[in-house]
Amino acid sequence: MRRSLLPGSDQLSVLVATIALAYTLARVLALPTRLVETTLLGAPVALLVNGDTVVLLLVAALITSGSDAMLRSHPLWGGPPNALQLPAHWILPALAAIGVGLLLQQLPVSPAWVVALLLGVLFLTLVLIAEYAQVDPAPAAQRTTRLLLGWLAYAAGLLHFGWLRAAAFGSATTVAIVFMVAATLAYRLARLSAAGALPAAVSALVTGVIVAECAWVLAYWPVAPAAGAAVLVIALHVCSGLLREPLPIARSALGGYAAAGAAALLLVLRAG
Repeated sequence: MRRSLLPGSDQLSVLVATIALAYTLARVLALPTRLVETTLLGAPVALLVNGDTVVLLLVAALITSGSDAMLRSHPLWGGPPNALQLPAHWILPALAAIGVGLLLQQLPVSPAWVVALLLGVLFLTLVLIAEYAQVDPAPAAQRTTRLLLGWLAYAAGLLHFGWLRAAAFGSATTVAIVFMVAATLAYRLARLSAAGALPAAVSALVTGVIVAECAWVLAYWPVAPAAGAAVLVIALHVCSGLLREPLPIARSALGGYAAAGAAALLLVLRAG
């Protein structure tokens, strides 16, 4: 990765520092909780919105807009200002920021929280750098950034799935959130493989449904949160990967995905 194609240190540092400050203030300040009540299709709907939720959404919006601005400043970005496919490039920064925030909310204020904050900021920095470098059309840069973004996407999925397993929501809520996270990550992974918007959306929909079904099964299986989250990430990897492979799928690729599936099954059996 060429140094000239990395984002400007001033732009990146200001964005990362602002996000770290938002996480810190959200942990220190006591933000109010609001109950939002409305009627949807004749049925009353009540939504409890706390300060932590608002901060997570604000941080996601901040990192999304910041990554968009950095992508537009890339020296090899040659399109008009409105030509960037914004949704694909927004997915990973937004989900990574929310995942880090969810992790920080679960930890008490302690030295461990500070370490988690630093690691989370490092994670978000890697996401921003990788998304920026992905604009470079050189084959070597594409291979490197595609691989890095893939691992970062799985890490973001692990944060979300682990939080869901630990939070012990109802089955329907868990399945719905797993579907949204898995589908959006699968869409980003498909776009990294140069798939068009429609094929990527179909692949994301299929992957989201399969991973959500796995989450539904795990909801009734006594699996530890970490093991359950790992199983869902493996399901995301296998499903989205197979759908991205050109036909006919090579035996080596099939063997790799089969090994990943066997590892997921082993985790379920050993943790059950």
